[in-house]
Amino acid sequence: PNEELEWEITTMTNIGLDLGLYNDRIQFSADWYQRSTDNLILAVPQPASQGYSQSTIANVGGMENWGLDFQATYYSQRTTDFTWDVTANLSLYRNEVVSLSTENSALFGGSNGDFGGFDITRTAIGDPIQSFFGWEVEGIFQSQAEIDEYNARGDASTPYQAQAAPGDLIFKDLDGDGTITAD
Repeated sequence: PNEELEWEITTMTNIGLDLGLYNDRIQFSADWYQRSTDNLILAVPQPASQGYSQSTIANVGGMENWGLDFQATYYSQRTTDFTWDVTANLSLYRNEVVSLSTENSALFGGSNGDFGGFDITRTAIGDPIQSFFGWEVEGIFQSQAEIDEYNARGDASTPYQAQAAPGDLIFKDLDGDGTITAD
């Protein structure tokens, strides 16, 4: 347990408007909010060399959120046995990590076997919290012959995409060295 863990501190502004017309048969609602969170609580991975097998929960930074919500509803006449209502809504939400305890660092998580066992989310300053982060996919291997063709592109001792099988995702070689790496 982390004995230095503190509560997150959140400040929020929320402005809304509700409007009902024709005896509330037609209703509109609009909301805007902005929220700032300090002492953001996240799981911080610990190096295995320190003897830990799990992440530590800690206060690691701050985040800004904002959002818009719109809703419109129509209620049919209630004078018959058959009534109906229609509601539509539209929402837009954004968040951005504005600080981390170590400014140039990032927190990685979500290790996934389908992506080579690498972490697939990243929390970094300027990005949304736990953004998907990983290799760019350019297709799906259809056959062993296609895998062999890709493996022939690089150094014979280092396959393009180790342990690939038909049906696996084809990851794009972004640095042109003929192999798929975290770089």
